Amino acid sequence: MNDYVKISGFEKIEGVEILYLQKTEKYDFFKIVNAQKPLLATKGGVVEDGCFIITPEGDMFFSVQYHLDIEGWRTQLKRSAELLHILVGWIDKESFILSDGRSYLLRECKVTTDFKNHHEE
Repeated sequence: MNDYVKISGFEKIEGVEILYLQKTEKYDFFKIVNAQKPLLATKGGVVEDGCFIITPEGDMFFSVQYHLDIEGWRTQLKRSAELLHILVGWIDKESFILSDGRSYLLRECKVTTDFKNHHEE
């Protein structure tokens, strides 16, 4: 895969950041975002970004995009994920790094924006 630009978070955009949250059976975006109380971000927002990365082991992660209070949202999402026992991932150059220490080259992963046709239940 040579077209990394289409992967959310590969190309840095000023004022916006992307994290990937592990997709679990009990996926609930709002529960994940709000697990950490009180809310740590003071302004801006967070939305699902529509990109999915599937690791070689089959773990699926979905992209979320946040803006304005970058540090607040990053901390909010990471703490919420920790409380719910789900992993967080991010892109660093041509690698996909996970919060448990694993990392993969992006070319080793499946990347899609078509969740329904790439989700295995």
